[in-house]
Amino acid sequence: MTGVKISGKKDAVDDFVKLRFRKYSKSLADAVMGGSSLVRCGRQEVLFAQGEPSAHCCYLVSGLVRLNRVREDGKEITIKYIFPGELTDSAVVVTKSLFGAMTLERSELLVVERECIKRLIMADSELLETQLQRCATDMIHLVGLIESHALNGTRERLCAYLEQYAGREHRKNFRLPVPRCELAVLLGSTPENLSRVIKQMTKEGCLTIKGREVQLFY
Repeated sequence: MTGVKISGKKDAVDDFVKLRFRKYSKSLADAVMGGSSLVRCGRQEVLFAQGEPSAHCCYLVSGLVRLNRVREDGKEITIKYIFPGELTDSAVVVTKSLFGAMTLERSELLVVERECIKRLIMADSELLETQLQRCATDMIHLVGLIESHALNGTRERLCAYLEQYAGREHRKNFRLPVPRCELAVLLGSTPENLSRVIKQMTKEGCLTIKGREVQLFY
């Protein structure tokens, strides 16, 4: 997984400010610079756990992060993958983490103190409105996830994911960011069921998947 082009903490802070606040100013960047740190993590390191106090927001510079939620029965649900240039969360209003986050490969992150962000948005109504819009976007994503799991089968969910990822990569041949077992969890399926779906779609000439290399024909 490649990272965004970052030469140091300042570049990471500038990118974070533009993404988080949808505008840039030196005063915003200076405030974030003083309330953040650039952190390197190994593979499968827990960034934060579900239900623990929400103290930070992370911007992924390089690597790959998985957001997950654990149900009361202990079953783990993958919410989404965080790619370089994305935030681990958008909510500042919550006091506890709604999800858990873990690195899936060596990663570098800009870790920003939640209180730093909160002070900035509470002092600027425009920034506050931007954060509310980000929360609404996250809510739409979660509603879509619920609808997809409730109404669609594994094949439909797989097709939607592959089409979305192909759009992200701007091509129809790409490498899956995670192994099939991880992808099955994201799709709310099992590795065995996902393998059957892939085998059937390969037989129909819709795609080929060798290891993690994918070629779409639709």
